[in-house]
Amino acid sequence: MESLTLRTLHRIIAVSPELKENLVASKGVAPERICVIPNGVEVEEFRSGFKEESRQALEISCGARVVGMAARLHAQKGADLLIRAAPIIRSRVENLRIVLIGDGPERPALVRLARNQRVSDIVTFTGYRADARRLLCAFDIVVLPSRHEGLPFTLLEGMAGGKPVVAANVGGIPSVVVDGVTGLLFPSEDVAGLAAALIKLLDDPAVRQRMGEAGRERVKIHFSEQAMLERTLSVYGSAGDELSLSDGRRRDRT
Repeated sequence: MESLTLRTLHRIIAVSPELKENLVASKGVAPERICVIPNGVEVEEFRSGFKEESRQALEISCGARVVGMAARLHAQKGADLLIRAAPIIRSRVENLRIVLIGDGPERPALVRLARNQRVSDIVTFTGYRADARRLLCAFDIVVLPSRHEGLPFTLLEGMAGGKPVVAANVGGIPSVVVDGVTGLLFPSEDVAGLAAALIKLLDDPAVRQRMGEAGRERVKIHFSEQAMLERTLSVYGSAGDELSLSDGRRRDRT
């Protein structure tokens, strides 16, 4: 049904080149009908201040080293991989805290997993938070170990806030994260690779700062909300012009 529906559309907007390639290869969509428009955010909404206040809200000490993700607690997002990596990271990093902002069907299983991995004392489940953007300020690193993705807003928001990111090398994520420049990528499902990337950044505050600054600049240049809106309006405008022209030709023939 999805493939049939996609073929009836005049224009399709994909949020990343990888998603466009998938639509062409797996759904049979003609590539010329697909426009790539990345998601965008307003950088100034994600100022890197409020770190102390955000940590107080989460009951986390200022000296802690905090790894966090903001996402639906769904198998797609891979929060279980982060919890499985926690014992490895904890053995190498002192005063570690892991924060999961969001809610979803996997939450009960993730709570049990944290207990089984003996990391319940360092893992915080906040549930849904309307102030999630502000709480991102508490993180030293934003992590997203997804199993599949389009182009996730949470990475753009973290980078806009000056945070380095660690993310799975899937979907549109490589379009956002420049490996070794704005963060680190690891192979999907690779718990050891995830742990190694986080340990590397947690051990080097200078690299974290440099990557955070590079990430913020990258979002400002390539993933602004204004650019996303302008390009989206342009697609609707061009599609409307084509429809008007096509309708005029039909009237002429009748």
